[in-house]
Amino acid sequence: MKRNRSRYAILGILTLGPGTGYDIKKFFDKSVAKFWNESYGQIYPLLRRLAAEKFVKKTVQKQDGKPDRHIYTITAKGREEIKRWLLTPVGPQIGRHEILLKLIFGSELGAADSIRQIQHFQKQQRQDLQQTEELMDQIGTGYLQGPSKPYLKLALRYGQRVNRAYLEWADEAIAALKDLQKEDGKHETD
Repeated sequence: MKRNRSRYAILGILTLGPGTGYDIKKFFDKSVAKFWNESYGQIYPLLRRLAAEKFVKKTVQKQDGKPDRHIYTITAKGREEIKRWLLTPVGPQIGRHEILLKLIFGSELGAADSIRQIQHFQKQQRQDLQQTEELMDQIGTGYLQGPSKPYLKLALRYGQRVNRAYLEWADEAIAALKDLQKEDGKHETD
């Protein structure tokens, strides 16, 4: 039976400690958003489902003058489920890369517009790389500590390498497109 892998992301986060839906969203945004992200519209229904399946336990914390806090804790059954999933080999990694899709159809606009698209892509990759490096510097503080620390570092190193590979590819692609512009210019004068 194929399962929604988002459930395992949430269970994994809860192995780090109890939290609310807001806490889980904050974790996604601050640590893994470059390769895995969930919206509140995905998190809250999954938390309800995980509670119904007894993978997490919900406790309600009353607050004066504020809405109640719904705090989720992973159960022993939930830990068994996350361990089972962790032992399952990963499937094919299929991603959506808009830059590649735009490049494939780039002949509709020409090399100059494709170069601008790739330059924008480069800028995003540099920003992503900087954010990843900042996260590496933060390891050991707050939620980025404990027994998960070396594993998180490995994931962040993967992100650094991917960003650097994208930047290297972008340099090559821009150079190739500039050569294409030169060739097109020669053909126009022939």
